[in-house]
Amino acid sequence: MRVGGGKGKKQRREKAEAPSTFEFSVDITVIKKFGLIQVSPPINIDDLDNKIAEIRKKQTWFNENGEAKLKQQVEELRK
Repeated sequence: MRVGGGKGKKQRREKAEAPSTFEFSVDITVIKKFGLIQVSPPINIDDLDNKIAEIRKKQTWFNENGEAKLKQQVEELRK
């Protein structure tokens, strides 16, 4: 039988976590959506600005030429 506090277990000091680096991940559904517009998905954060510009170019092209391209595809499917 022990009387008093005694030494007991020493508490472990938790190490302070090093600041974690931001992990960039792209979900598979997002990758599929990039495939629909025929733009490769970004691999890292540095690629985001370039990919946004590429998507905007695709958007303007689609707004200007999308209807003609759709009609062409419909005609090809009818044949």
